[in-house]
Amino acid sequence: MISIREITEAGLKMEIVDKILHALPDWFGNENAIQNYIKISAELPFWGVFDKKEAVGFLAMKPHNSLHAELCVMGILTEYHHMSIGRGLFNTFQNYCINNNYKYISVKTLDSSINYEPFNKTRKFYKAMGFLPFEVNQTAWDAENPCLIMIKDLKDADNSYKCKIRSSING
Repeated sequence: MISIREITEAGLKMEIVDKILHALPDWFGNENAIQNYIKISAELPFWGVFDKKEAVGFLAMKPHNSLHAELCVMGILTEYHHMSIGRGLFNTFQNYCINNNYKYISVKTLDSSINYEPFNKTRKFYKAMGFLPFEVNQTAWDAENPCLIMIKDLKDADNSYKCKIRSSING
């Protein structure tokens, strides 16, 4: 059974991020970036996805201020793609943000000026979740990896999606 639960223990967060990101080289091929995500995820609000007791995905949230939170990093093992797990995980994050009075959420991803199929799918997913392109930052990462910042106004959030994944946050 697939379940989503909030994780508060720093060591477990780091273990999950390490496992998942190293299993996703098409999205996370830079070891320095992986190590940074492992380190910062330990301190962030965090949800893990589990197939029985095995971690198969996660999402870490970076609060920027009382109005804005960022989907800092998210990963789901490829064999669990196209099962609505990402949608359920995102919905859990979004509901948390709404319940904690955030007004906006954002996410950073590779810009479409780089035609790379894994990130074409990622941008399509974020658009389906209601994110809109906001800005391309050429210096956030490096010249070969232009950063697309996408945003979502939570007043327009559709919370009607009911996932079939058991979540300790949204029932």
